[in-house]
Amino acid sequence: EYHHNWIIDNLPAASVIDTEEYVTTSYSRGFPVGYVDSNKNHYLYNHVNIIVKYNEVSPGANRVVGFYVEPFSVKHQFIGGETWNGEDSFPPPLGTCDKTVAMDLESINEAQKVSSGKVIFTYDVMWRPSEIHWASRWDIYLSMDNAIPDKVHWFSIINSVLIVVFLTGMIGMILLRNVHRDINRYNRVLTDEEKQEEREESGWKLVHTDVFRPP
Repeated sequence: EYHHNWIIDNLPAASVIDTEEYVTTSYSRGFPVGYVDSNKNHYLYNHVNIIVKYNEVSPGANRVVGFYVEPFSVKHQFIGGETWNGEDSFPPPLGTCDKTVAMDLESINEAQKVSSGKVIFTYDVMWRPSEIHWASRWDIYLSMDNAIPDKVHWFSIINSVLIVVFLTGMIGMILLRNVHRDINRYNRVLTDEEKQEEREESGWKLVHTDVFRPP
């Protein structure tokens, strides 16, 4: 699914999805671009209620402590059946979006289906006072334990353990193979020709015969 991710004052938008059955608030993934109904029809969210909660620090000074977006799908129509080509400076007034009242589910007569052509996007902004302090505005996001299912956590843990075990076993096999080959090389009986040849050693192999030599 595609989602919008909006930010105000470094605070991500929480989505408030209002349906005929229930209202869902999500703090983890922004808000979706649209939705699909039970008949597999695709609809586009083209209106949003932007809810900004603020806390008064001092007279005339406020801080943003909450940011919510409530999306709606509405097929906009102009008053009197007028049309707008998008080139005029001011479009005709909309009959489906009242400037004095915020959009709600009961005021929508028809949703906006996904189709080719131009789509009108609108929004309402609502400022609401809140008792939440600025230092505590992230608490609701951090306390959303159900934002990520438990099975996702277990899958990540098991996946990490399997990767560590696999890499450890692979490295152990490589080291064991190299050490075993070196031990066999130094323990075998040399021929006269090999004794006459000068073997060049390097690194830790220079002291392999001195480990158990008495001082």
